[in-house]
Amino acid sequence: MKRSMIVALVVTLFLTSAFAEPLLTYTAWPRMSESEKYLNNPNDVVTPYIEKKFNIKVSDVTISSNSMPFKQQFNVMAAADSVPDVIINSKDGVDYAIQSGLYAELGGYIKDMKNYNKYFDKKYARNYLTDGKLYQISCVELNLNDPKYDADPYNMGAPNWCMWAREDILAKCGYKFTPLDEIQKKATQTGTKPTVDDLKITPAIDTPEKFAQLLRKIKALNLKVGDRSVQPLSVSSWQQFHLGCMFPFGHWHQYDNGDVEGFLNSPGAKDWYIFLNKLNNEGLIDPDWLIQKEDQLQEKASSGLVAVGMYLSDIPAARANMLKVNPSYKIRYIPWPKSNPKEGFFDVYEGGYERTIISKKVKDIKRLTQYFDWFFSDEGLDLLTWGPPNTGVWTMQNGKKVFNKDIEQDMLTSAKGKKGADYYGLFDSSSYIIPYLSKAALCAPKLMTGNPVSYIRSYPVQPDVFTWARSLYGRFGMDYSGNGSYGDGGENSNAYSTYFWSNWQNDRVAKVLGKKTEAEFNKAWDEQMKLADTEGKGPEAKADMAKWFGSSK
Repeated sequence: MKRSMIVALVVTLFLTSAFAEPLLTYTAWPRMSESEKYLNNPNDVVTPYIEKKFNIKVSDVTISSNSMPFKQQFNVMAAADSVPDVIINSKDGVDYAIQSGLYAELGGYIKDMKNYNKYFDKKYARNYLTDGKLYQISCVELNLNDPKYDADPYNMGAPNWCMWAREDILAKCGYKFTPLDEIQKKATQTGTKPTVDDLKITPAIDTPEKFAQLLRKIKALNLKVGDRSVQPLSVSSWQQFHLGCMFPFGHWHQYDNGDVEGFLNSPGAKDWYIFLNKLNNEGLIDPDWLIQKEDQLQEKASSGLVAVGMYLSDIPAARANMLKVNPSYKIRYIPWPKSNPKEGFFDVYEGGYERTIISKKVKDIKRLTQYFDWFFSDEGLDLLTWGPPNTGVWTMQNGKKVFNKDIEQDMLTSAKGKKGADYYGLFDSSSYIIPYLSKAALCAPKLMTGNPVSYIRSYPVQPDVFTWARSLYGRFGMDYSGNGSYGDGGENSNAYSTYFWSNWQNDRVAKVLGKKTEAEFNKAWDEQMKLADTEGKGPEAKADMAKWFGSSK
């Protein structure tokens, strides 16, 4: 009897190994350089489980360089015949890589990705075409500001960019408002989200000039922490584009008069940089902003040295550290100041931002796309969010998963460097840049916003007023109209976009800042716009985008 059982077991093992999928490996290049800190996490509970389940592994990861533009980094690897099998990047990046001819058309594979197609809105499919062909799998971002989600008490909206300011400084400057702690207390007691009226600040800071007046009031206070001056406004270089949404400026947009403009040719571009130059000359913006690194900005804000800002790499940590410096150092989001509320957008909603492309060299593209499809499945999202069973992360309680008590607080507060999502490689609900922190998820497309199994749904409704305010105000920087685009995927629009993000914002913008007279500014501006037109192919990009908008109606 025992012998027959042994024989049966051997046969079973033989058949299992004979028909098991062979190991499939791929190299990957995620967009964010910050991904590096999560790639070799020994406590990652997600990646080993997924690797064993599918027998698919990421063999090597390329890290995006903060000093070398994507195009240049890609060219170096292409010359060495070592481009990654999978690239996850913005439209400009993947379109450039696709033009190399090294990446596969995926239309036939994508139609079979049933879980992915459940979330991706097909009306935005045109935004993912390159020369009329589909190479790109979207990292899907649901529009959580859509009214159909309003009835969901757990929905805190889409976490878009917006400005924040210190409450103690706003009060010193004479502004009236209900403190965020009081609003949060009411929301927690009632389980309802606050309204715009609940969050209002008087007088309103709703135009660029009123925003400048706020900064002037802050400067006049001459605030210090120790011997260091508090900066009225502090950002990093790339944030200039987002702050520009105060004016008719941003990505490609077809305006009501039919004109198609974008980036430095936008109708409000010059007005924005005149305004930025004024802030610069009046000492209302951190003098280091153009060369400031994210960790430097994080440190300043955390130390109480920033009065007004936009993005911080770890805003929960910054808020906690501010309170340690002084319990009154509390921040709240404020509305985007607008020259015209209907114009000016730092982003375009088209169903997603990051896109994934796959090299023609991948041995089994069908298998890889089906693997990627799993990341959008109920099972996949659950694994990415909670991790597999028996990991010491969660247990079942009243039919729902909840975190084990010893790590619950760290997980629910997105604590970094403790026993939170970053420790276990799980879902971080506070982040919309890198929400899933496992190696496997960092190297695959996934659902970026609107996680239906987010762990918040296992706990009583507690509206997060801070996050909700970011949603309410941030949406006014997002173009939902369908009249916006990152580009057409062609060489000219890519060149113009690349010129802005690389040449202009990292270097050329300094040529117009600091000019003391209108004549000096105009001269420098005209010189730089000629370079943008010649080196960045501005007129050619505009012509191509006009055709794109015309053909995609």
